[in-house]
Amino acid sequence: MSAADYRTVDELLADSEALAREILLDATPEQASAMVRSWNQLVESAANLWVVLPSTPGSTSGSDLTKRLRVVGEAIGRSVTIGHWPGRGPTDEHLTEITDNFSRARQLVERHGHLSQPAIPERQTDTPDAHGQVMHTLYVPAHGTAVALGAYVKELKHRLEVGARRRHPVAERPTALETAAAQGNDRAAQRV
Repeated sequence: MSAADYRTVDELLADSEALAREILLDATPEQASAMVRSWNQLVESAANLWVVLPSTPGSTSGSDLTKRLRVVGEAIGRSVTIGHWPGRGPTDEHLTEITDNFSRARQLVERHGHLSQPAIPERQTDTPDAHGQVMHTLYVPAHGTAVALGAYVKELKHRLEVGARRRHPVAERPTALETAAAQGNDRAAQRV
């Protein structure tokens, strides 16, 4: 059983941004498949949070953005559940934690109808726009996932070339379908 989470919306969003930066710094080809498996849930939780966040003056409408995010997330999710690359398996811990933070933040906003209350009135102007934080938190791991996927595709192509040169059995070489699926997920991650 996990301990109760008493963090505010601001703290949840700040923690999510920090986790996003770690993802970008730690992106490797070995993590690419787990990162792709985590995307649909991340995007869904971000879109659900986005629609309940209070609008700030001058902010852009989120309905088109959340629709686009959901389309990308659902496409990646379908690819995973159908059995295409990367198939079923573990998810990325950092992306899962960000997903949980977004879901918890949404619950807090729905329950209380606002973001956390600032301790002093001057802090209100220093508090970053929550919509901007959500977008930044999606963009950074999207870039990290694209980096990991790009490296993974490069590694697959290298293994394919080496396998052909060394006449490895075809069953031991990456398939063209696996390479194409990884490249497709790479392009989808870059669109976020």
